[in-house]
Amino acid sequence: MFRWLYLYVDSGTGKTTLGRIVLKMWELDTRYEKTGTSIDTPARFGYVVSMSTFPVLVNEPGGALVREEIVEMIKNSADSTTAMGEVR
Repeated sequence: MFRWLYLYVDSGTGKTTLGRIVLKMWELDTRYEKTGTSIDTPARFGYVVSMSTFPVLVNEPGGALVREEIVEMIKNSADSTTAMGEVR
């Protein structure tokens, strides 16, 4: 489903540490580290992705990924320059 990195293994295995290493490689600070609840509604997701063009580390996104509209917005934003559009 996702063409980018989504780690799903037991706790304590270094997933967050790996994500933080990637942020450091981009010279990004903790402003680019979010929780899953920061993207669990379309408005929150839109706010997070509109803040920057750089990668964002989302810890524990499971609750957001059970919502179909969030999954669709993520898939669309990965394939185009807009996360959500309006059909008229």
